[in-house]
Amino acid sequence: MWLLMLTAALADTSSNTEFNCSGGGLTTAAWPALGSVGVPIDALPVVVFGADKCAASWLATATLSPSDGESIAQITGEAQRGFLELVPSEPLDADSPYVLNVAVDGPEQVVTFQTGAELSDPILGLIAVLDVGASVYPHDGGTIRRVEVSLRGESVNEDPVVVRFAEGPPGETVCCAGGAIVSAGQQVTAAWSPTALPSDGSPWCVAAMVRNPDGTLQEPHAEVCGTVEVWEPGSNDGSSDEPGLCASGGRPAWGAISTLAWLWLRLGRGRPTQPR
Repeated sequence: MWLLMLTAALADTSSNTEFNCSGGGLTTAAWPALGSVGVPIDALPVVVFGADKCAASWLATATLSPSDGESIAQITGEAQRGFLELVPSEPLDADSPYVLNVAVDGPEQVVTFQTGAELSDPILGLIAVLDVGASVYPHDGGTIRRVEVSLRGESVNEDPVVVRFAEGPPGETVCCAGGAIVSAGQQVTAAWSPTALPSDGSPWCVAAMVRNPDGTLQEPHAEVCGTVEVWEPGSNDGSSDEPGLCASGGRPAWGAISTLAWLWLRLGRGRPTQPR
């Protein structure tokens, strides 16, 4: 199983592990996982973040190195956007150990894995998008925008599936936002901060895309939509000046539950596309 939920002390492959961040927590997962063997030599490792409910920004850095050498890939980006991809400057060596370091405003999390000798195959699996929600709410003098998607997955040979999303108004979704790592039979939540959301009551849609180990994306599947909810100061129940997800006693901020959409992710379906 190529799945790891990062924590300072232990690995947990059943649920996301939260960093001890202010207010909401920033969940983090990585592919490949700690102790993975036989990782394809054309693999592009990824780190997936679940956006902190109560922070506008978290700066994250991920670095990939041979276990006995210097970095061959490094990327720094906004963790609240949900996804970092490492593109090595040279091909991964066969049957060799590698180290993936992830740092988010604190101690590094370390993942070690070993390559095999083969190239990757496209992923074959099944993803169900269960619901979509989107919220805009004030916090700490600023504004937080958040999209949350609940999904469940199955895959051949029980390999984890890395998923990315197109997002936007109905019929106008564009790549790429957020990310998730879904193991067979597991239900997970993907959350990210979009650059913009429309006004209260507007629909906001996502379309799931399976990401192959080499970084190519399969064709997007059917859009699943929720309703944007905008919070104003004092709009929860009067118990807090912080409405939305950061309020104590506030109601949930997610929009309407979308129609259940089963997305068959078939081997070789459509032409793989490079992420943008």
